[in-house]
Amino acid sequence: MNRHPDRSSELPSGLPVERMRNLGPASARMLRSIDVHTADDLADIGALAAFIRLRAETTHSPSLNLLWAMEASLLDIDWRDLPPALMARRREQLGEPMGTDN
Repeated sequence: MNRHPDRSSELPSGLPVERMRNLGPASARMLRSIDVHTADDLADIGALAAFIRLRAETTHSPSLNLLWAMEASLLDIDWRDLPPALMARRREQLGEPMGTDN
């Protein structure tokens, strides 16, 4: 399986998404709705793809804050510490204007 290129090697295999840093019960429910149950699942699909699927395949309307939380959870860092270049790249990939949070 392909792993998220920036995934922290410190994340235990099989860690439930609700136990990942930055992700709580509401985020975990949304992720489970697209069959993302563990850190491995999220690493396999990647945060951006999971975010796009949530927007396209569910009734959820996730904000960019969820994307930042997922990206940071894979790196095992606080979402506020995400590199600005990564955030800008993700906004560009989504076609989102710079400086918006939602």
